[in-house]
Amino acid sequence: RSYGSQAVKLEGWTKDGNLLIVTTLFSPIGLPQLAILNVTSTVMSVLPFDRATGGSQDEHGCYVFYPLRQTSSTKRYQGGEQSRLWRWCHGDQEAKILTPESWSKRGAWNPMTTPAFPNTIFFLSDHSGVVNLWSMGSGGGAKTQITHECGMDIMEASIDKTTVVYRQGGSIHRLALGGDGVAAGAAAVLPITLISEFRDASPQTLQFPMEEMQEIALSEDGMSAVILVRGQIFFTPLVAQLGQRIEKVTTYDGAVRYRHVQFVRSEHPEDNLKIIAMSDATGEYEYVMLERGGGEGMGGFWNETALTSGSKIRGVMSYSSISPDASSLVFDDTYGRISVLNLSTTAVNTFAFKTEPDEAEKDDGGGGGDYHGKQGGAGDGAPGIQGGAQGGASSAASATQGGADTRPGADTN
Repeated sequence: RSYGSQAVKLEGWTKDGNLLIVTTLFSPIGLPQLAILNVTSTVMSVLPFDRATGGSQDEHGCYVFYPLRQTSSTKRYQGGEQSRLWRWCHGDQEAKILTPESWSKRGAWNPMTTPAFPNTIFFLSDHSGVVNLWSMGSGGGAKTQITHECGMDIMEASIDKTTVVYRQGGSIHRLALGGDGVAAGAAAVLPITLISEFRDASPQTLQFPMEEMQEIALSEDGMSAVILVRGQIFFTPLVAQLGQRIEKVTTYDGAVRYRHVQFVRSEHPEDNLKIIAMSDATGEYEYVMLERGGGEGMGGFWNETALTSGSKIRGVMSYSSISPDASSLVFDDTYGRISVLNLSTTAVNTFAFKTEPDEAEKDDGGGGGDYHGKQGGAGDGAPGIQGGAQGGASSAASATQGGADTRPGADTN
């Protein structure tokens, strides 16, 4: 029904059954304006507003509009173009501002009205810091916050009689309004069920996985390598005598992503194979150690231990390096702070910390298994890993060097 190459956006219906649109057709400098499109004659007539990014017609035939719309998506941003709601009725010399700067430096947009509340204007605003649904009188008074979302913004909303639906995140919510125009209860998420094979979302086999390779790290002796493919870690020997199998080290199927993998140099031939990487399992990047269980060969179980905590590694720009003697990890964060983590007293199971059972325990049939002591580092609280059968509480107590055993249920007396 419209014509020309100018942008057109549909805003809704007028009370007499015509379309209310936003167009740049009538502005000599390309500013958006509100116009009425007659659905029968296809004639467009512009409303007398110099600029209008959006708006609607209320139950009294007046127009509520906002000239500007903030284009920044930065939360709690107060500069630039702020959305202000204005109201104009036929016969008015000038439009009246409904949300002045004295009420809020933040924006207000998406005005809506309903016959159930003819003297109330509903709108969206980030007055509280997060975009929520608000209401006010036709004159701009009695502003009331209806929803109280404190996480994600309400992106858009629509009203029909006493029911409001709005989109927040990936869900659509429905909210019932009471007789006074406020929420009659909590908003409910509308269940959306689709019948489909969802082929794009189903697991797929990578035909050429090496094309997806992000990182590769070699062991110090050059006999092994770890490969990072689509955020997951894989291990493979590089010597035919050790096998040619590529095994997956991480146990998450894409739910957790890893990056910046590197080997920890072994101090003794009996040391377990160890890898350090960054993991976003907590929501922020933290350093973790992946260590194959003692005595296990290819295909054996890999243990994962957190080395850092408290969201110290903010972002993915961090750099880290293991010291030449494999005793420390130095890393920085996006704030430019440099930290050194003592691996020998945090999570590395080296031969030097291995504790053998004494002769008395052997005579008592204590199992004779080796326990690779794992220290609980300062502030990290890394748990101990059982490398063999324990002979008793005394063996558990002697296994931890320089601190109490932090394994659940361990007797520290």
